[in-house]
Amino acid sequence: MHRTVAGLAPAAPGYRSIVVRPVPDAALTHASARHETPYGAASVAWRRAGGKLTLDVVVPPGVRAEVHVPGGPVAEVRHGTHSWTVDDPCLSQPRVRTIRELIGSPKWPDAVSLLVSHGLAEDAVDAAHRAGRYLDRPAAELAGFLAMKTLSDGSDAKRALEKLLA
Repeated sequence: MHRTVAGLAPAAPGYRSIVVRPVPDAALTHASARHETPYGAASVAWRRAGGKLTLDVVVPPGVRAEVHVPGGPVAEVRHGTHSWTVDDPCLSQPRVRTIRELIGSPKWPDAVSLLVSHGLAEDAVDAAHRAGRYLDRPAAELAGFLAMKTLSDGSDAKRALEKLLA
């Protein structure tokens, strides 16, 4: 839960760098996570109120963080306390969270085009068939799953898919 909803995860061994990628949900008003790293406490907290989402991130000394602000920018930050306030992404449109939701959404044709252009699927049928094992996994991870049986690591496709889903 701390890696998905709150969005706190290591980006390098020993939490030398972290990634913050929270996934706010319309059913929740707030979430938080804290992890004691070898460099000190890292924490993430977000709250939804008044049509806004506020994200607070604490990065310990000597650590870098890549912060994916929902509905906002990706920020590279160093140690300290950081805060962002953006329009609440849960209010704008239903967020596609899982691969199952992506396949049934209006974003599916664009996602298929992206996967085909990166050599990860032949067409929509191929993409849906190969994604069948992962239907309840996060939609942003689809490119990585499809890349497992190719020579590509899928990182370019994953970034493009994340942008499409944002």
